Amino acid sequence: SAKRKDSPVVTNTVPSDRLAEILETLGTLNHRHE
Repeated sequence: SAKRKDSPVVTNTVPSDRLAEILETLGTLNHRHE
């Protein structure tokens, strides 16, 4: 049950800002490819 608790906790711990930053980085990489 500890593992089961891990997944959601990790997801909720990741701040939206961090996700946005990652998406922005990915977008930049995509632009570089083009």
